[in-house]
Amino acid sequence: MTLSKLPKFFAPSDKQPTRPIRQQASSKFEPVALLDNFFTGRSFGQHAEWILTTDQYGELQLRSAEYRNDLPSELRAQLAFNEVATGGRLRLLNVASLHVFRTQYINQPTNMAGLNDPMCLFGTIYEVTLYGKDSALLSGVEGTLTVSRSDLLNGILDGAEYVFHLGNRNEGSSDLPCFNCLLPADRVENVTRGHGGVLTYPLMPLDIEPGNTHNEAIILQLIYDVLSSLQKDLIEEGSDNFLTTKVIPVPSRIALEEDLRVNGFTINGDIAKRKRGADAKSQIPLLTALVDLFAAELVRLPPEAKPQELLNLAAQVISSIPGWPSNTSLATNKLCAPSNQAFREKHRHPR
Repeated sequence: MTLSKLPKFFAPSDKQPTRPIRQQASSKFEPVALLDNFFTGRSFGQHAEWILTTDQYGELQLRSAEYRNDLPSELRAQLAFNEVATGGRLRLLNVASLHVFRTQYINQPTNMAGLNDPMCLFGTIYEVTLYGKDSALLSGVEGTLTVSRSDLLNGILDGAEYVFHLGNRNEGSSDLPCFNCLLPADRVENVTRGHGGVLTYPLMPLDIEPGNTHNEAIILQLIYDVLSSLQKDLIEEGSDNFLTTKVIPVPSRIALEEDLRVNGFTINGDIAKRKRGADAKSQIPLLTALVDLFAAELVRLPPEAKPQELLNLAAQVISSIPGWPSNTSLATNKLCAPSNQAFREKHRHPR
């Protein structure tokens, strides 16, 4: 991928990993997990349906749905599960260009003025390029994508309408969703013309679980961290926004309690008390918003949230802050819509 084709708000790392040989021969590596199933409209070059997968090394692969029968049987079963679970409500992207981004780490810079702070997402970006009926992701480029708080929250909420349901073959087990978000990586005038959209998938780091695409816990923790840091800024600004007095529920009480125990706390119901002489050594880097808790002697634990509760709270927050969602978010939202039956009947590839 040439640097000129990278989104405006994506900065490539100076040192890139060695991957060209494997990426050019990606067809030799069998896909091991699904991430998404979506359509592109005519503005992208042709009406088409696409399937996004990852291989055992964490490299993303995109193929036309015409070749769905070439996928392993387990992935074909997941495609069917998602189709039934969503009622065929697949996303239609009306974009003129598109990039796909596997996010591994997210950083919130501190001590920024205002509420709509920049968020730095580190990972690997791929340009989606058409080749006739097929599609190819060019060799991935590692770097940092910068978006605003409001754009990230808006992208998560809009993407929650198009979660890919992986299902779960274990009896009695819960569905394993893969969340995604379409983020703006260019100025609003270019996004309006269909450029700068980045389909983003926050996943586990490649050195931990390269083939795992179930990311609900990551998304919920991300929402929690963003809301908690926003709450702190609102309080510092003396705002009367409802979030300043809201007890934000945590994605996982179990994870919080385990981390507090590691930090020398004893847990009794909703109260955590630090043992005498214990040091704060948080073992869970994802719980960045809770860092103040570990310095306290006595902590009242927040309740645990169900996924929809955190999503609903994020929606409330966006609607309560003047200027949110941003013009860039509004332009991004217009780039996607659910594909209707008439569109699918006309453009779906044969099974």
